[in-house]
Amino acid sequence: METNSHAEFGAKSLTTEFRKYAHAETLLIRKAFTLTFDERAEGVKVVLLSTCGTAVAIAELSKHSDRFYADAVVLARAFIETVINFIYLQICDQSEYDKYKAHTVQKAYRKLDRKVVVGGIKIGIKFSGASEFLNKPEVKAALDEFTSDRGREKTRWTDLSIKQLLEIISSRASIDIRPLMLSTLDIYEDASETLHGTLYGATYRTWAYEPTIDRTNPYEVEAYTQKKVSLLF
Repeated sequence: METNSHAEFGAKSLTTEFRKYAHAETLLIRKAFTLTFDERAEGVKVVLLSTCGTAVAIAELSKHSDRFYADAVVLARAFIETVINFIYLQICDQSEYDKYKAHTVQKAYRKLDRKVVVGGIKIGIKFSGASEFLNKPEVKAALDEFTSDRGREKTRWTDLSIKQLLEIISSRASIDIRPLMLSTLDIYEDASETLHGTLYGATYRTWAYEPTIDRTNPYEVEAYTQKKVSLLF
């Protein structure tokens, strides 16, 4: 793909080139999806395919970065975590791979019978045939694996942190993890703030508290926004 070699960092034209490149890469992944992968990758290649939709959504949001930059960052967190999971699943112990698959089973069936109690108020959602499905041996085994000794749901598929996943990837695969490390460093914190509805999460997209730019200068604000979007890509 041809790129504009004269586009400056902070220029909207450079962001456009990155957006085009992202679309091109998703097309390559979609084409690869028609092939037969190695055993483990074949079993979870839908995970890799899911990143294509996320990438396209980020690219579309970036067209209106003045309004949707923070939303793109939230999706970028999901994107990078999915990529790390997919890589890790190719080199992890079999028990971890099996847990990843079992987590999907228990999550799908656990949602058939849900309730929440706050104070004296109880709200529940239950599928009429839930008990029939939940008593299946394979489902019960998956549910048991992701239920703590206190009867609470284990919400994460692995006990390992993202940092620990990256450490294992680095030790077992010939992959340079520094781009993945940089992505988690630049994306995770901001995405978490947005997801948790903090004041920082609600305002960083406006750069209202950004100390490195003149926030009264619309040209400087726009250039800074385009730099952030380029780095996101």
